[in-house]
Amino acid sequence: MHHPVSRIAAILVILTLAACIPESQNPAGDPAKAIKEPALNGLWQTDWEEGRLFLHVFDNDQGTIEVYTVNHKQNGSGEADHYQGFINKVGERRIASLQSADTGGEDSGGAATYLLIAYELQPEDKLVVHFIDDKPFIAAVTAGKLQGQVTGEGDNQTVLLTDETAKIAEFMAAQKDTGLYGKDIEFHRVYPPAK
Repeated sequence: MHHPVSRIAAILVILTLAACIPESQNPAGDPAKAIKEPALNGLWQTDWEEGRLFLHVFDNDQGTIEVYTVNHKQNGSGEADHYQGFINKVGERRIASLQSADTGGEDSGGAATYLLIAYELQPEDKLVVHFIDDKPFIAAVTAGKLQGQVTGEGDNQTVLLTDETAKIAEFMAAQKDTGLYGKDIEFHRVYPPAK
């Protein structure tokens, strides 16, 4: 279901999403124009498929964010992943461009790709993560509107975007939320970052 070039797609397995997420060789925004979002930092949680999923977010000293996902299952098993990235404003959306921070992972040896995720901070300490659906990107690559590689057939198609950041951002900004988002997950804050 997901492109094998990066361990970043492991989060999709953890969450068993109904929709696939596109991977990209380039981020959704310029790292030099990344924005800080202090309200995103801290620990978030949600109940998820007979378990609980925790999301740890904090800034690091390199000007990027660190994201850890920890999935505790009721049977005592679990999974954890670590990502690094940055946030850009793309149109009216906040988009995180994340790469796996696991340098010793099950990577195929190719360059690390980006996972592009939209999010919204809402009142009452809620965070809604919007997983971006790959279908609009598959259609755009197939039609020659974006550069990329589409593999597979039918519902098993995946896409690796190879276009430049500015074109990816322009395409995303022009899409309506209902066409861009495949699945949402609502997290609740456990605690904010220490002051």
